[in-house]
Amino acid sequence: MKTGLLQAVRKYRPREGMDPLENFVTEAFCWVLNNNRELGSKFAAQIADKSQFTGFSVTDCNWTTQYNFNGVFPDMVCVSNNKAIVFEHKVWSEVHSGQISKYRSYAAEHFCESKIVLVTANKHQHIISEISNQPDLSMCWQEVYEFVGEFEAGSGDDYCPVSDFRGLLRSEGLGPAAPVSHQAIRYHFATNKLKRDISNLVARVERKDWSLLQQTGLTREEGKKKPGHEYAEAWGRIGMYFKGGRPDLFVGFIIDPDDLYTPAMDESKGPDMSLIFGFNKKTLRQYSSSPNYKELIETLKVKVPQKMGAGWQLYLHHEDNSVDKKHKGVPVHIRKPMLDVFSGSSSAAEQEETFFETANALIMLITDEPCFWRLREELQELEDKRAA
Repeated sequence: MKTGLLQAVRKYRPREGMDPLENFVTEAFCWVLNNNRELGSKFAAQIADKSQFTGFSVTDCNWTTQYNFNGVFPDMVCVSNNKAIVFEHKVWSEVHSGQISKYRSYAAEHFCESKIVLVTANKHQHIISEISNQPDLSMCWQEVYEFVGEFEAGSGDDYCPVSDFRGLLRSEGLGPAAPVSHQAIRYHFATNKLKRDISNLVARVERKDWSLLQQTGLTREEGKKKPGHEYAEAWGRIGMYFKGGRPDLFVGFIIDPDDLYTPAMDESKGPDMSLIFGFNKKTLRQYSSSPNYKELIETLKVKVPQKMGAGWQLYLHHEDNSVDKKHKGVPVHIRKPMLDVFSGSSSAAEQEETFFETANALIMLITDEPCFWRLREELQELEDKRAA
């Protein structure tokens, strides 16, 4: 396979242990835009249109890198008639706190008008909690790849440096999505470690005193485990099961939402902590029409935001029209992203206590309702009749 010039130069690294990919891609992109004025003008026009930057002249724009914004350096700036488009480029890293707001403050003082554009490897990196740190436009490198490809296809040149730039993006996983994503490969070991850490957390919390819950009639089962999996990992989740009738209750972490045919609340915040209702095959057809079940759902619609606070969601899987398949056995989830549940924690002891207290609160949210116990009695009678 032929290696383009930019791909070959990419392999030269200035210091051991330092990967200059973001800077290298930026310099290559800026070079391509400056050395092909038609491409530079068309790309500036697309950005101006998407960011609603009216009056930005694309015919005499100048592209530059490492523009000094009073000691901070955005990756790339396009200047035209004292108006500027400021670019921040990310590959696999995140936007720093206050990074974009600093660019915006400087640009407001030194240009008559400006827009801030964030370019990243994936859309998850576009999620920024700080309101003041938001760009005017967010896009992915794949969009740059496709735009440059359309220009290349219409250029008619036998050889065009644009082709090398696209080759660089593709070779670094910044072009079309690969079947095995470069990001997934990059974070493989960290992902496995997270599963082990969650398993260890569940194992430690299982040893706490659950007698208060067991007095309600629930029976706590030891963590389930499939061969070759971490402790307590089964059916896409790691956690504890409370049984003694139907529905049984699971509380823990959803590490594989696909196993349950459910989307995560926010993939950028990792697994969800969830309480899930579980029904068996014998009761699948009956529970949804039960007045007790309907009463419980209506009660939870009010209680979840009131009792659990901000960020907790009552997710009714069977009502979610955005998913192709439905898992009828687990229709109800009360959930919140794990990252938000453990926000502010800095020690294993803090996380254990947070998980223990939150799990108790979630279960009591259900068991405090008489309609939950009536539903269990109703479904148990149904099972007994069928067994007779």
